[in-house]
Formats: sequence, structure tokens, C-alpha cells
Amino acid sequence: MMLSQHTTYAAYIVYKVEENRWHERFTSIFGASKFPKERHDGWMEGEMGGFHNDEGEDGEVSISFRTLPYAKIGLVALGIEIRPKGLLSTSIAGKRVAIWPAFRAPCHLPLLADGEVLQPLASMKALFLRLLDGPVLLADGLTSSWLDKETGGICYMLSARKLSIAWGDNPTYWHWIPITGFRFSEAAELQKAKWLEIRGNIDSKMLSQHTTYSAYIVYMISIDYYGLRALKTFVSLGGRNKSTGHVCLVDGYNYSEHWQVMREYLPEDTHFPQDRGGGGMMEAELGEFHISEGDNGEVSISLMDTFSSKCGLVVMGIEIRPKKQGV
Repeated sequence: MMLSQHTTYAAYIVYKVEENRWHERFTSIFGASKFPKERHDGWMEGEMGGFHNDEGEDGEVSISFRTLPYAKIGLVALGIEIRPKGLLSTSIAGKRVAIWPAFRAPCHLPLLADGEVLQPLASMKALFLRLLDGPVLLADGLTSSWLDKETGGICYMLSARKLSIAWGDNPTYWHWIPITGFRFSEAAELQKAKWLEIRGNIDSKMLSQHTTYSAYIVYMISIDYYGLRALKTFVSLGGRNKSTGHVCLVDGYNYSEHWQVMREYLPEDTHFPQDRGGGGMMEAELGEFHISEGDNGEVSISLMDTFSSKCGLVVMGIEIRPKKQGV
């Protein structure tokens, strides 16, 4: 009697995950088809299921989840939120009116995967509302998209499978490992290789105009890593406007006393990793580019090194999002 009649509801667990050791980081409370989304209040939410409340329904709605019988650690549960299916959470709904005027629409509407929307997107406003609700999976199943609430620009995440990885299909050099609790189901783990080359591409028309973007590699590193410093980066638009730099993927080079000494030997244009909120996942900037009105062509983002052996890199994907002021 406390729920609206003729309404389909979805239930969400609202939670956080504390940082754990590397071998515990690929954990999740959701099945392969239910991935968590970030909320505006700093918490995560994951859909637990849905139900329909018809006129005359009577009884108690029970919502629960269970895990497989092995050790678990680090889950901080805030509670369970119940809201009509497809309705924006309270924190998002209060902001969408203010964000809409700043929305920087792409030239092309991205095609979404089946099940991401209840009905086809017919306008930019419909796309805006869906992206504001959190990351959506595109039709290729290998790319996700969402809206940056601060700039109004559209963002993308290219999964590891979407990337071109040199020798990526050779198990001598790379292993494809299953992951849960992330936007995609696989990551690429570097076993040992001297030639490292990772490239991601995206059509410039899928990006917001009049926007400067930064591209980041999203990754983790294993305990026995080596050779992951001073890697070359390249970013170009339509085969021109190339920018180059370097990236250090090893956490600690920018604050440890020992690493401060080692840092003097790295190129001045080296970008260092940043934590992505716990769990051992990190990101490092690969470069930036600007999308102007009328720009046409493919944006290419790459990371490369062929001089020394490397091991222990776990590639989740490449994230492309508007560059924030002062960053």
C-alpha cells in the first residue's frame, strides 16, 4: 500500500567498496549483466531487480541478494533504494534542469545497446536525459558513454576489447581475464613483452563540439610489475594535430622520496597516475585534443614502448572526457 499502483519499480543497493589487496580487486556483488553506476552523492548503486505493482496488489515486497560461498571483504552498504523503473535518482533529477543548457551535443547520436532505454532515442534531449542517469552501453557492447555534469560534455570509455593491442591475441604476451564490478567483462593482462603498443580510436563526430578533451588509460598493476615508466603517448585528430608525451604507470613515482630521485630521470612531459577512488584502479593521462565545430576524422590515442621488457599491466580501457578548468 506504500507504493504507487500501475508502476514498474527497480530496487538498487547503495554502497561503497573499500580498497583491498590487488588479488581481491576483481570482486562484485552483481551478476555479469548488472554493473554498478556512480551516484552524484559519492556512492555507487547497482540494480538488484525489478517488479510491477498493479492495482489491488497486496503483500510485502522482499528484496535481497546473496553471494557465492567464499570470503568477502570491503562492502559498505548504505541501504536499498526503490524507485520507478527509468526514473532518475533524486540527486540527478534535481540537477538536470540546470545542466541541460550546458549540454554540448555531439554531431551523431550514439547507438545504444538493447535494454539501455525503454524506447528509441528520438532527440538530443532524450539522449541527454539518459546519459545524465549514468553510463550506458553502446550497441557494439565494447563502449560506454555518459555525461560530464560539470561541463555538459559527452564522455566515453573504450573497453580493453575495443582497443588495438599489439600481440593482444597471443597468450604468450597477453591474457584476457574476466572481471566483475566494472563496466565491461574483460581486461587485458600483460604477461611479458618488449613491444607494448595500445591504441584506441573514436569518431570525432561522436564527441561534443567546442570542447577540449583529455584521454586516460584506466588500469591496474600486479605486484610483480616492471618496466612501466616513461612510456610514449600520441594523440591525433584526423591524422593531424598530433601531440606527444610520456606517461609513468607506476604509482608512487610522484611522492615517495626514492621515486622523487628517480623522477629526475624521467622526461619533463611525463604524466603520473591518479587513484580512481580505491580498489587499486588507477588512471594516467595520455594527452589532450580539442573538438571544434566542423571537425571531421578519427581521434587516435596510443601508448607505446619498444625499448625494455614490461610485465604486470592490467588494461581496463581508455576513458575520454572533457578537460576540467585548472587541470
